[in-house]
Amino acid sequence: PVASPTQSRQYKVTGNLGKCQAEDSLFITVSPYPFVFAGNDTSICFGDRLQLSGEVSSNSYEWSPTTLMLNPDSLNPVAATTKSTYYVLTAHGYEQCPKSKSDSVFVTVIPPVNAFAGNDTVVTGDEPLLLQASGGLNYSWSPALYLNDPSIANPVVMLSNNIDSMRYHLRVTTAEGCVGEDEISIVVFKTCP
Repeated sequence: PVASPTQSRQYKVTGNLGKCQAEDSLFITVSPYPFVFAGNDTSICFGDRLQLSGEVSSNSYEWSPTTLMLNPDSLNPVAATTKSTYYVLTAHGYEQCPKSKSDSVFVTVIPPVNAFAGNDTVVTGDEPLLLQASGGLNYSWSPALYLNDPSIANPVVMLSNNIDSMRYHLRVTTAEGCVGEDEISIVVFKTCP
């Protein structure tokens, strides 16, 4: 008989040599490949860490590569990669049949956010200055003092003569939720140009 590759079962073997007969049985155990799941593909922002979440049906497993990985012997290590990487989880089989099976998860690293608040500049007191930021989808300026709208890329700032200088901090967020920051310094002239 031919054994099924997925079922364990007992087989009866009968031999016939002329008038003599013999009978015996044997039990064939099929050891399945171990279950392994490395997780769903995902993305992270440059500089962030990601906790991987693997699942296996065996006690013996390993992740690779383990470079820039915290707790690589765990099913849930923390990856701190700076470039897009495939992480492979390999589970090793059982005592009867030490077969191995692997699964992978692809972690896409989104490049750093190039937040730009503009070059440091000068302005005459009580004259409007248009700030022109770039690098993202959402913008947040702080402090919000003297800005007509601190939540847009190009707010207008109006600094009076009684202010010597002002430094604005810009926080930019991309569509993926990644954040970049920059600053601009503005010096106020006390007299007309």
